[in-house]
Amino acid sequence: MPTANVNGAELYYEELGSGPPLLLMLGTGACMDLWTSVFERLAHTYRVIAYDRRGFGRSASAPRGKFSDHTRDAAALLAELEAAPATVVGWSGGGAIAVLRPAIPPP
Repeated sequence: MPTANVNGAELYYEELGSGPPLLLMLGTGACMDLWTSVFERLAHTYRVIAYDRRGFGRSASAPRGKFSDHTRDAAALLAELEAAPATVVGWSGGGAIAVLRPAIPPP
């Protein structure tokens, strides 16, 4: 089970394919399995990375209430996987997280 330790959380993720990085972010309360129907198709063109946000699905750590915390997690995950910069696709709350800029300096 691939995990990355970022910002005090253990985030479960999966990646598939090669090409430009594409990060898939889910809404609050969901797990990355909801991307199953498009994951492999997107991997024909992209290096697709999907993960469970902290406190959801298979990721460890209590959830945080601020979208900015989840934005920092996403940026740290991309840095950990050497996948930045990436295109980010967010659904529901993941969309709100995707448009926030992390309050951390770039690596």
